[in-house]
Amino acid sequence: MRFVLDAHLADAIIVAARTSGVDAVRLVLVERGAAGLAVRPLQTVDMTRRLCDVELRDAPCTPLGDATAVVRARRRVLDHACAGLALELVGVGQRALEMSVTYANERTQFGRPIGSFQAIKHKCVDMMVAVETARSLAYYAAWAVSEDADDTGSAAAMAKAYCGEMAKTVTSEAIQVHGGIGFTWEHDLHLYYRRALAADAAFGAAPAHRETIMRAIAG
Repeated sequence: MRFVLDAHLADAIIVAARTSGVDAVRLVLVERGAAGLAVRPLQTVDMTRRLCDVELRDAPCTPLGDATAVVRARRRVLDHACAGLALELVGVGQRALEMSVTYANERTQFGRPIGSFQAIKHKCVDMMVAVETARSLAYYAAWAVSEDADDTGSAAAMAKAYCGEMAKTVTSEAIQVHGGIGFTWEHDLHLYYRRALAADAAFGAAPAHRETIMRAIAG
C-alpha cells in the first residue's frame, strides 16, 4: 500500500483486503511490530506530513466485521476524512489570504503600498470569495458527517472537491502577491502551497469526488 498517512506512528493499521477466492473486501487489523509488516516513510511534496509505504507479507491479522459492516465503515471513514481535510484546506487558504493582505499593506512600490493597486486588490478579493465559499461547504460537510445526514456522502465529496482546488489556487495567488520573496525557500508560503497540493490529492482529487456527486444526483 502506498501513501499511508502517519503509518510509522500508528499502533495498529486497519487494511482493506480481498482474500483469496472471496469477492468482498474485508477489513483486517495488523498490530505495530507484527512479523511481516514493513513501513517505509516516503519523501513527498508536503514535508510537514509523513506518508509511508506499507508492505504485508504473511503478517498476522485480526478480521473486523462482516462484508456489510465493512462497506458502511469504509464509506463513513472516507466521508469523515474528506470533511476533515476540507476544513484543513479552508485554514490553509485563510492563512495564505491573511499573509497576502498583510504583505500588500506593508510592501511599498512607487511610494505606495502595493495593496492600493487594482491588480492586487482584485487578487485578494477573489481569494477571499474562494475561501468563504469553501468555508460554507466545509462547515456543512462537517455538520453532515457529525449528524449522519442523508446527503453526507455528496456533502463531503463536494467540500473536498472545491476546497482542494480552492487551496491550490489561493496559495498560488498568494505567492504571486508576495512577488519575488514568495518564491524563496525561506518564506513560509511554500509550506502552505505544498500542503494544499498534498491534501487535494489525499483521499481522491476533485475529479473523483465530482463523479461521486454526479452519481448522487443521478440517483
